[in-house]
Amino acid sequence: MAQRIFVSYNFSDRIVKELVQSMMRKALKQLDGHLVFVTDDVSYNGPSAIAWEVARLMDECDATLFIVGENPHNSPWLDHEVECAMSKGMTILLTQLPQTNAYIPDLLANTSSVKVGWDVNEIIACLNS
Repeated sequence: MAQRIFVSYNFSDRIVKELVQSMMRKALKQLDGHLVFVTDDVSYNGPSAIAWEVARLMDECDATLFIVGENPHNSPWLDHEVECAMSKGMTILLTQLPQTNAYIPDLLANTSSVKVGWDVNEIIACLNS
């Protein structure tokens, strides 16, 4: 059962964060844990600040939900998040935004991630197990 779930998405695509929050809000009482998002734009301090912020947030989590859409992640940051999740032995879930056919980056595609549909009940069931 995941207590804290890091949500990986393209930071510049704020609509994705809003979609996830809206979808999960409908079934929040069913989720045993809670979602963690990068909310602070620290990019003005350079790449090391971004890496530190991501690592700091992921240190407190035990699962990662990767959201893939038409507006892909920056590959270096997605790869960094995948590597962090793998090194911590986190549960890795992968879902794709509805009506998108985006390419799943190689590092993420080659993990032992659980692929789930864009369905709140399916996502929650995987996170609660």
